[in-house]
Amino acid sequence: MYKSLLFLLGFSLLISCKNAAEKYPKGTNTLSNNADSIAVTQTLNHFHAAAGRSDFEGYFNFFTEDAIFIGTDATERWDKAGFQAYARAPFAAGRGWNYVAVDRHIYLSANREQAWFDELLDAPYAKIARGSGVLVKTTAGWKIQQYVLSMTIPNALSDSVVQFKSAIEQALLDSLERHSNQTTPQ
Repeated sequence: MYKSLLFLLGFSLLISCKNAAEKYPKGTNTLSNNADSIAVTQTLNHFHAAAGRSDFEGYFNFFTEDAIFIGTDATERWDKAGFQAYARAPFAAGRGWNYVAVDRHIYLSANREQAWFDELLDAPYAKIARGSGVLVKTTAGWKIQQYVLSMTIPNALSDSVVQFKSAIEQALLDSLERHSNQTTPQ
């Protein structure tokens, strides 16, 4: 059963990736070419490049001090200090993550002080991943205030993937519900 599921998952991913490669050619797409959109694009490109070089200081300098990073696991929600603690060992060992944006959409607030984005990433561990988040304009340039990293799942595989991860995530849901019941005012 397990081998059949893995085969089906692999085959479907192969087909989905081929279709995605045709739909999303390498490059980024900003909704306008104004200076702020270009600066946000450059910030995100340099942010990903710093991770690929395992440049710990450079990477974390792209975050605001109150930044939040949300990872692919349901338990991964870190403030900046917590994310630095998580990333310190892999970066020190030269094992940063190498993501390249292949499609990106950037939006600016009316006052051009905030930007939000979504991007598809060429991510070696997951093939295609999705990043989204919020940047704020500071005196030091654009900084990431929130980044959300997600794995994509082809719709044709959703039922199988949910079945595969169900037991692990049910335990987490049970734990969260117990915690919620203890902290909810009666």
